Amino acid sequence: MRRLFYFPILGLKMFRRPWAVVIGDVRWWCECLGEPYRGTDSFFAQFRKPEFRNLFYHRLRHAGPGARMAARVASIFYRPEPTCRLWTDDIGEGLYIAHGVATMIGAKKIGRHCWVNQQISIGYSDSGEGPILEDGVRVYCGAKVLGAITIGRNTRIGANAVVLKNAPPDCVLAGVPARIVRRNGVRVNESL
Repeated sequence: MRRLFYFPILGLKMFRRPWAVVIGDVRWWCECLGEPYRGTDSFFAQFRKPEFRNLFYHRLRHAGPGARMAARVASIFYRPEPTCRLWTDDIGEGLYIAHGVATMIGAKKIGRHCWVNQQISIGYSDSGEGPILEDGVRVYCGAKVLGAITIGRNTRIGANAVVLKNAPPDCVLAGVPARIVRRNGVRVNESL
């Protein structure tokens, strides 16, 4: 019965360009949650989450005027998370938003298979440009990533860290201001 409630959303499959990316998002969400991917059933399971709906509508809004109008109408009936804001035009396939409450994402670019938690801010500083998050970056709760900087592949930004400088790949950042506490799996204590 619940499936019938969400069934009209499948009509949005006619917008083929974003749909392939949406399926990639669903697969990544399933992997992050430790669930097997089961096609349409997995889509319905993820669509029940308001954070996923934010990402889904974002994909539609960037796919042309028809899809943008469909996203606007669908969001009336299937509400997104109201405090999760996605102001990034270029988001790679598979952005996972865990607990998207009070989450602001205004990056210049986000790569594939990234993960963001609640109460984070990714955005502009004095320069007026947002950061670039490369593939596989994870930003944990309360972290701030600000300015025209680049966060390298597979870097983890710890809870409540404040990152204002470029970060190399395969690192763990923590603290205010952020420092490298792990590089390639080895414990270190380096400034950015």
